Amino acid sequence: MITTIVIVVMVILVAAYFMGGDEEEVSTKKVNSSQKNNPLKSKQVFEVVRIDNPTLSIKESEAIPDQAIESYSDENTIYNVSVSEMTCTCPDFLKHRKGVPANDPRRACKHLYVVLEDNNRLSNLSELALAILESPSKNKKLTTVKLFSGNEVSICHGGNEWVDVFTRKRRKGDSGGLYSGKYDRFGFNINEQRWSYGDGPPGAREIKSILSQVL
Repeated sequence: MITTIVIVVMVILVAAYFMGGDEEEVSTKKVNSSQKNNPLKSKQVFEVVRIDNPTLSIKESEAIPDQAIESYSDENTIYNVSVSEMTCTCPDFLKHRKGVPANDPRRACKHLYVVLEDNNRLSNLSELALAILESPSKNKKLTTVKLFSGNEVSICHGGNEWVDVFTRKRRKGDSGGLYSGKYDRFGFNINEQRWSYGDGPPGAREIKSILSQVL
């Protein structure tokens, strides 16, 4: 009788052990599935630290007279350029840059840029502002952030699927994620989640994470 009871108890304990294991396995599978379905669980999300956008600091005391600039594609067309108002009558300015703030580097079309350069008004600009001025973006919004490494990055976005990212290139000897190369423009396609020509900038992983939060 006692032997029978002992056997029954052992059978119950063994069954309970295996049933508990199954439940734990099911629970683990659920957690793993949840992690797979939530990209934020498997990918590091970097903090967005917003800073002031780079600006065009043209002093009123250094006013430049309005000028007439010949079109680069049609010698019979003349555009009126006003640095004091940061305006130009060319189609590019009227279509893409007129609504941009006057102290924003993206406001300058190539005609405004030439007048500023010819009158030595670019030397006091930051490297980032100069990079945007030399390679202007037509996107409507500008957001500037500071990366964990300390690098400053300007993001031109809004208007189409391509985002323009202005950030430093890597220079030989750079270490610790802080880059000291020249600022350059990198294109990122929002819909396809890829960098232009497959060529991402230094710190591309952090920048991509920030883009997902800024846009």
